[in-house]
Amino acid sequence: MIRTINLKHRHLSGRKQFKKLVFIGNISDKSVVRATKQLNLSPNSDFISQATVENSLLITEVHTDENIANQLKELKIKPGVTLELVSKTNNGSVVVSLGNKLVGIGAEIARKIVAVSAG
Repeated sequence: MIRTINLKHRHLSGRKQFKKLVFIGNISDKSVVRATKQLNLSPNSDFISQATVENSLLITEVHTDENIANQLKELKIKPGVTLELVSKTNNGSVVVSLGNKLVGIGAEIARKIVAVSAG
C-alpha cells in the first residue's frame, strides 16, 4: 500500500523544504519476518529500522516480496541509493529523506531493508 500526500509550500527558516510525503506499508507476513531474522548481516550493516536517526544510510539489500520491492524501486529506494533517516518509532516504522521527498516506511518493510552508514 502506498499513500502520497502533497505538502503545501511553506517557508520554514533554516529547514529543508519537502514537497511530498509518501508512506509504504503492508500487513505483516510472519514467515518473511522469521526469514529476515535468520539473515547473516555483515558486521557494519543493519536493518534501517535499527539505524540512528539523522544518519545517512547506503542501502545494500532489500528482502521483500517482488510487489513491495517494485514499489520501493519506484520510490528510488533500492540497493546503491543513499538516504537520510529522519525519524523512527519504537515499533520500527521509519521516515527517510530522499531528495525533496519524505518516505514513511512501515515497520514490517523497514525490517527487511539492509543498509550501512554512508557518512
